Amino acid sequence: ATSAGAALKLPVMLEAKLDGGVVDIFGLGVDNLIYDRSDLDLTLGSGQRHPIVRVLNRLLAEVPYLTYTYPVENANVYTEDVRRTLARFQEVEGYAPTGLLDLRTLLALVTPAAARLDASTVELTVGPDVINVRGGPSTNYPVTHRAYQGDAFDIVGKVGDGSPRGTWLEVCCLGPDNGWIRADLGTVRGDLGRINTVPADQLPPEPAPAAAAAPAPQGRGQPLLANLPTTTPEGNPVVYLTFDDGPNGSYSQQVIDLLNQYNARGTFFVIGRQASGGADILRNEAAGGHYIANHTWDHVWLDKVNKEEFLSQIQRTRNELLAVAGDLFTLDGDVLYVRPPYGAINADDRQWLAELGYTPVLWDVDPQDWRRPGVETIANHVLGSVFPGAVVLMHDGGGERTQSVAAL
Repeated sequence: ATSAGAALKLPVMLEAKLDGGVVDIFGLGVDNLIYDRSDLDLTLGSGQRHPIVRVLNRLLAEVPYLTYTYPVENANVYTEDVRRTLARFQEVEGYAPTGLLDLRTLLALVTPAAARLDASTVELTVGPDVINVRGGPSTNYPVTHRAYQGDAFDIVGKVGDGSPRGTWLEVCCLGPDNGWIRADLGTVRGDLGRINTVPADQLPPEPAPAAAAAPAPQGRGQPLLANLPTTTPEGNPVVYLTFDDGPNGSYSQQVIDLLNQYNARGTFFVIGRQASGGADILRNEAAGGHYIANHTWDHVWLDKVNKEEFLSQIQRTRNELLAVAGDLFTLDGDVLYVRPPYGAINADDRQWLAELGYTPVLWDVDPQDWRRPGVETIANHVLGSVFPGAVVLMHDGGGERTQSVAAL
C-alpha cells in the first residue's frame, strides 16, 4: 500500500540488498511474474517482446489523461507508440521523459493517482548522465557518491539564492549521511517552496583548504594538478606526457609504440567523433596501460557554448569512449579528465565539470608541435622547460604529425 493507505493497482515485490546504506534492487515481481532487474531495460521502440510489456500496456490504458488503448494484438511488443505514451506519462508525473520503463516509472504506474500526486514528497531527478553528490553545499566539499541519469532522491533541505545554479539541495538517503546536489543538475518534482532552508549552523563543517603545492625548481611554477606525484617511489622525477586530437591512424600508433618501447605511459585526450573510426588505436592505448581522456566531441570552444551543448560535448564523448574501449580501462574504469580545446575554460565551465565529476586538465609545457616548427625545436623546448610534475602538451592528431613523433 502507499503511505496514504491506498491499495496499489498491482502488487509489486522487490528483491534488494542493502550495501553501505544504499539499496540495490536486483529482482522484482509484478502481477505474479518474477523478473530480473535488467528486464526493465527495454530498448526504446525497438519492437522487443517481453511479458512485462503486457503489464505496461494495461497500466498505461488505465491512466485517463493518456487516452491510450490496450492493443488487441501483440500486447507484449515494445513499440514506438508504447514508448511515446510512456514518455508522456513520465513528463506529466515530473520524471525525465526518457520513454524507458525504469523502476521508478513502474512504481508510479502501479500507484493510484491520488496517492502518487500527493505533494508531501519533493524529489530531484538527475538529468545528466552522471554527477557528483557532495558532502555539503558547494564544490569545496568532497564527493561522497556518484548519481546517474534518472536517479531520484527525496529533497529534505536547501540553501542558496533560489536560482537553479545558486541553490544546493540536501537529498536523502545516501548511507548514514545525506548528500548535496546543485539544483540545476536535475528536475525538481513537487513544491520546492515547502522545503526548509538549512540554517548555517546546521550545515556540514567546511573542509579545510588544501595545502598549496610545493614550488617547482628554478622558479618555473607549480605542478598543474597538485595531487600528481612529482617523483616515482624511488625518487626519480616524473613528467606527464599528454597527446591531443587523436586517434589519428599511424601517428597515434607510432606514439604508442614509442611509449611502450621506453616503458612509459601517456595520456591521450581523444576527440569523441573520431573514436569509433579509431577504435583499434584506442583499444591499443587502453590495453597498453595508457590513459584515455576527454577532448570534447568535435573540438569546440567550451567557453563559447551554452550549457546544453557543453553537456552534450562532454557526455557524448565519455559514452563513446566507454563504448569503444571501456572494457580495457583498468586505471579507474571511467573517463574522468577533460582537456578543453585551446585551453578555453571559464568559471561556469569549471563548475559544470565539477558537478559532473570531471577534472579539467590544461598543461605546463607547450612546444606548439602542431605548428610543425621542426623536430629539434619541439624537443629542445620540452627538455628546456620541464620540471618534476610538469604536464607536457603534444599532438598525435589534428594533422600531419611526423615532427611530433620524431621529437618524442
